[in-house]
Amino acid sequence: MKDGMVIKTETNRDKKKNVDKDKKEDVNTEKKERSELDLLLQVYPDLSGMQLHTMLAPFKAKILANYLISRFKEDEIKLLEKLITNRLLGQMDKKGLLDRLGASSEKNGLGLSQQTAIQYCEIIEEVVQRADFIQQEKPHLEKGEADPIRLTIEELRKSLLDNYAGILTLDQVSAMNKGIEFRLLGEINSHELREYLDRPFKKGGVGLNRKTAKHFAKKLEIILLTEYGKA
Repeated sequence: MKDGMVIKTETNRDKKKNVDKDKKEDVNTEKKERSELDLLLQVYPDLSGMQLHTMLAPFKAKILANYLISRFKEDEIKLLEKLITNRLLGQMDKKGLLDRLGASSEKNGLGLSQQTAIQYCEIIEEVVQRADFIQQEKPHLEKGEADPIRLTIEELRKSLLDNYAGILTLDQVSAMNKGIEFRLLGEINSHELREYLDRPFKKGGVGLNRKTAKHFAKKLEIILLTEYGKA
């Protein structure tokens, strides 16, 4: 600025490079985790549901941990993954998980504040409960029975809209149910669901903003992945 006039503008190129680098690292991590899962399924095609659930628990825990954290230290990330793995395998109940999340590092805990520990615990518990619900309804879903499918879709929609500050019209809710049903039955993939949620309602989508659509699609994928491989 000079005499109230803009005479020169500069772009913080280092900041842009850091953002691009973070995006690239996220993509590479997602591809690596997916390839590890594909390899496991190829090597062990005859595993029972419970065996798959046990073997996939650490993989599921890694995805859940990545969903919850941003810049924890490496040893803290490993501890969080271990705690989530134990919860997914039923080796730890909700209270035990909450205690360990809030306990100090000297007591082999993560040292989170009470508010953050409760928040993380609730996110993990919600995913576990929704996955269990889908598992219970799975025989009905595979038979294409209408009522269980409708009930499952409603439960998943409630989970996605939990803490959502926006307002959806009845038509948008109906459109969202349709997208969840298609993903639940495997008729579309996660990327297609995200695009559908983001697409304007007048063009056949739900009409959410891009950030919300990405968040909803990712959360639903975590729930479905957590359910996958259970007996």
